[in-house]
This record gives sequence, C-alpha cells and structure tokens, in this order.
Amino acid sequence: MRSGKLIVLLVSCASFATWAGVTRQPLADSPPRTGDAPTGRDTPPVTEVFGGREVDSAAKPGKSIRDDKRWRVNRKQLTARQRFQGRIFAGEVVTLDDFPDCVAIERQGVAVGTGTLIGPNVVLTAGHLFLEKADNGGLTRILIGIDAKKPLVTVGVKKAIRHGAFGHNAEDPVYVNDLTLLILESEVTGIRTRKLATGAVIDAAKDILAVGFGAKDEDGRFGFGTKRQAAIAVVSNGCDGTQDGTSDPDAYGCKAKDELVAEDPKREKDTCKGDSGGPAYVLHENVWYLAACTSRSSKKNELRVCGDGGIYMRVDRVESWIRQTAQDNGGMIPPP
Repeated sequence: MRSGKLIVLLVSCASFATWAGVTRQPLADSPPRTGDAPTGRDTPPVTEVFGGREVDSAAKPGKSIRDDKRWRVNRKQLTARQRFQGRIFAGEVVTLDDFPDCVAIERQGVAVGTGTLIGPNVVLTAGHLFLEKADNGGLTRILIGIDAKKPLVTVGVKKAIRHGAFGHNAEDPVYVNDLTLLILESEVTGIRTRKLATGAVIDAAKDILAVGFGAKDEDGRFGFGTKRQAAIAVVSNGCDGTQDGTSDPDAYGCKAKDELVAEDPKREKDTCKGDSGGPAYVLHENVWYLAACTSRSSKKNELRVCGDGGIYMRVDRVESWIRQTAQDNGGMIPPP
C-alpha cells in the first residue's frame, strides 16, 4: 500500500503473543516472487502485468477518474476530514493497537497477501491467492502483527475454500467473486474480530480505509511486508453508475452490483501488490466495519501499476456464502 507519513510504534512481543496460543516463527527476508497464480494485488514477479491487465508505459490514458463527478464530491469531503483527523486519514504505518484483525497471508511458506479476521478461526482473503494445483490452494498460515517478515504470532490454515463462482477472465472484469475463506487450525484470542458492513452502510460510504501489507511505490516494487493504512475516496459504491455516459463496468473494469471502486484524491495512496484480500473498512457510528476486500487495480491504471484506483469485492453481496461456508467447515463467525 502506498502511503505518506510513517509512524512506527514498538511494542513488546511478549505482550502481543498473548493474543493467540501459537508460537512466533520467522519468515524469509526477501519479498515474495510468485508467478503461478493470476495477478491481482498480490506479489507476483516484477513485470508490467497487474490485476490481469497489461500496463503499457506508452499507452495513452482514457478519461481520468477525476472527470467523475461522484469522485470529486467525495474527494472534497475526504479532504475536509483530513484537515481535522490527520492521524486517521493520512496514510501511515499501522500500530499494533490499530486493526490487529488485518493479517498477512502466507502461501507455500512466503507472505503474498492480506486478509481479515472475521471470526475467531475464520479469515477472509482474495480468491486469486488460491493456487489451483496446490494442496489447500497453497495457503499455509496467517501472520499476525505489523511486519509480515517478522510476525509476532502465526496460525496455521486448516482449510482454504475459494468461492465456487470465482472467475479469472481475459477481459474485464478480470476477476469475479474474488474471495477465499480460510478456516484456521486454532482460534485467535485477544483480537476482536471484524464485523461485516451492511449493504446500506456500504452504499452510503464516501470513502474507505484500506489496510494491508502491500508495496508502497507506484511500480509495486518496494515496501512489501509492513502494514499500512490509507483513506481513499469512493468513486462508485456498487459499480452501477455512469461517467459521462460510460457505464462503471466499462470505465473502471469492475463487476456491476458486486464491486466498489476507490481512488485517492492526491494519487499518492492506493492499494498495491501485497494488499490483495485485505480489508476496506467503512466507519459507521464510530465503528469500523469490513465493507470489501481488495481485489485488483482499476482499468484506469494504464501508465503505472498502482496509484490510479482500485477495485474491491463487496462483502454484503456474498455474506450468505461467507457464513454458510464457515459453518459447514467448522468456522465460527459472530452474528451480525
């Protein structure tokens, strides 16, 4: 995740380890370089392909997201809030006290993405992180803490279930139903699980707070592994509007009704490689709810890998699948 100011809070590992009865284990020092899975906002090799779409440095961009009146209205409101609530909305490194439910996802021994703890033994992440030919999708552990390379607590994945209607397409939308549910080997204690936002709350959102372990530069090359947060203005709450006569699916590459589109007003913050599956929170009555999961870049990303907006899978569209799948596989999710 690209961000501006950085604030680091050092906390005793011993105190944090009480959050779950699992031992701390180190990770490899180098960022992941995986190329077998479809490319989303995970961490594939450094190439000019991102979100399943080629990024042509010589391409001429189409209409800017700044032409969208909905984005301009939300941008003004977000900018006004930033003046008074800089610590919440300015992109920064997340401390151990903030959003501990946001965890890193390990695949075949290497951290590749982000997820959200929605039950004591249930994590929601991206469908495209799941490897078809690997046992259990190759997903092995969740990593709790603020540094994926030095997790304070790790919990093994007992079972990974990708959405049955997940799809990876050659054309937009690149992904559909981009979700995987993880059932953990043991319960995580000491961390409050994240509640799912209702459709009405998501529809009314003017901005999201995206949190993840992704890269911090526009090329998606540097900074992977550190948990960051960024406030991003919403362009389309449900990919069901129009921009100057062009439908949202055509303008942004999103799936109508199922996905949300957001972009930072200053083009300085965005989700990026490594943020795949991570939470997009919305604030409702002073409580942060999980509104969507990070999926991929917007179609507007024509000249760079990250920074021109992202697409997020709304959780309310698949809440019944989430709850039923968890229940069928021994997962526990608190009632709404």
